[in-house]
Amino acid sequence: MLIIKELNSRIDNQLIKAKLKTKPLSDFEKNQTDFLQSLLLNLNSGMTLEESLQLAIKSAHYAPELIHQSQLRQSAISGLNHFSLIESSDKVWRMTRLINQTHKTGNSNLVFAINKLYEELWMEKTSEFKKKSEKVSIQLTFLLMLSLISVIVIVVSPIIIIF
Repeated sequence: MLIIKELNSRIDNQLIKAKLKTKPLSDFEKNQTDFLQSLLLNLNSGMTLEESLQLAIKSAHYAPELIHQSQLRQSAISGLNHFSLIESSDKVWRMTRLINQTHKTGNSNLVFAINKLYEELWMEKTSEFKKKSEKVSIQLTFLLMLSLISVIVIVVSPIIIIF
């Protein structure tokens, strides 16, 4: 219990520092929704939190450091805690804190809470894709306008030259 409290205080300090800096998304952050979905499937099948985390971590081929930390610590929860300190990302810290708090208190709403976090991350991911697609459509519109102008010039210029 004391270790979890200490890790949570470290995570809080890291969160404050991370708010001041922004960095590109890591592979784990890009695939965090997949990780949460795997964790949810394992929890819904009746596994304990530790077993579910262990299986989700084993299938997280995009996060070799997380796999290494969980093997090194002999516990999936402890490995996730240390990975979150290394990763220094607010999304990973939120997930880790949620798992720590429910593990510590024995809360039965873990599946609901993780599902809510999953939906939130999924909505964020889809809105990001929508923004990128809007950018691409604007660029394509600009190219189409240029091509229209070139077609008009090609068609109209011979007519002007004739007259």
